[in-house]
Amino acid sequence: MALIATSVLGQDHGGREAEVREALAEAYGTDTNAWQPGALASGARAAREVARDLAAQSPVGG
Repeated sequence: MALIATSVLGQDHGGREAEVREALAEAYGTDTNAWQPGALASGARAAREVARDLAAQSPVGG
C-alpha cells in the first residue's frame, strides 16, 4: 500500500474528484479508479491521519 498526498486549491464542485483523479493518473502514469475513495479527504487532514485510517482498514501482513 502507498499513500499519495496532494493538495488542491480552489472551490469544491461536482466532478472535482474525477478531475483530480485524472490529473493524478496522468502525473503518476497509473489508473486511479482503483484507489480507495476513503483515501480521498476533503478539508485539511494531516497525511498521518489518512495513513492511520488506511492502516486500520488493511489486514495485517497484507
